Amino acid sequence: MISTRKILSLQWIIAGVFFITHFIYFSIFNRYHLAYQESMQLFRYDWNYFMDYQSKPGGISELSGAFLTQFYINSLAGACILTLAGIAIYLLSVFIFRKYRIFGMIWSFIPVMIIGALQSDHLYTTGYTIGFLFTLVFIAIYISIPNDYLRYAMGFLGWFLLYLATGGFSLLASVLCIIHELFTRKPFYYFLAAGYALIALVLPYLVWRYIYYFPFSDVWLNPILFPGSGTTRYLLLLLVIYYPLLLILIQVWMMFSGKTQLIFNLNRITILIGMLVFILSSWWVIKNAYDYKTELFFGIHQKVQQADWDGVLKLSSRYPGTHLLILYSTNLALYKSGQLGDRMFNYNQVGP
Repeated sequence: MISTRKILSLQWIIAGVFFITHFIYFSIFNRYHLAYQESMQLFRYDWNYFMDYQSKPGGISELSGAFLTQFYINSLAGACILTLAGIAIYLLSVFIFRKYRIFGMIWSFIPVMIIGALQSDHLYTTGYTIGFLFTLVFIAIYISIPNDYLRYAMGFLGWFLLYLATGGFSLLASVLCIIHELFTRKPFYYFLAAGYALIALVLPYLVWRYIYYFPFSDVWLNPILFPGSGTTRYLLLLLVIYYPLLLILIQVWMMFSGKTQLIFNLNRITILIGMLVFILSSWWVIKNAYDYKTELFFGIHQKVQQADWDGVLKLSSRYPGTHLLILYSTNLALYKSGQLGDRMFNYNQVGP
């Protein structure tokens, strides 16, 4: 039997290894796509720029994400920001799950891995992660308030501010507030659950009707309905439904099993299972979410901007297949470095 002290030490080691791996993944394998995201925006410190982000719900999250994205010009800074965001999501998830007597590191690692897979898509911006993080902070505060009336005020008034700050991510907060009240069965919990559901349906419509001017399709589910690739879209939906689905399933399991908590003792078997889940999840992320060709494309794009012609040739030699922009960049690098006549046909070419 492992002592409590050794279990805590082992948990710290596992978490440390996990987040070091997370940092390495973004600092090495995704450094060019993070730099590309930085190059596609110009963050300005003026009032008009700030107000542009307030034209629709979720502007605060997008603005916060844009502020952080400007530091992605340095790959290590970008990886550090994403790793710190992952740590915050992990700690908030641990806190929330423990409130419902769900123990185990793996449950809190899963959303971090989903976020890591999402961030592997260059179309997925940090603003989405910030919006999700704001939602977890709201939930953590809500379920920590022991005074019923203060908690209800937080649920109704705070949710409106959360909707303005995060947009569709606030629906996750509504669902979790409803689940919390149904689980605790405080007085009038049915009315509270109905009230939260009504607010989530009506307030976004009123905001669209009288405050903002934006498409009706964005009223409730923006940015949950991600406009990017299928993998990213499904992962974002999975991230949103993960918390309520896990809480409901565990509650049903406790009800039928007679258990009062879900806990896995940290031993060789559970460590082995956790490592297997981590390896399989990492393999899935690399295979389905990580885009090696696009990463090379962004790397070549960055090297051309920096006039690093040797760097362009080094990356283009690793690019699988033929892409016209890669070909143009390669030939430009050969010309600028004086190697066009000697090495042109060492690289893929198209046409007669």
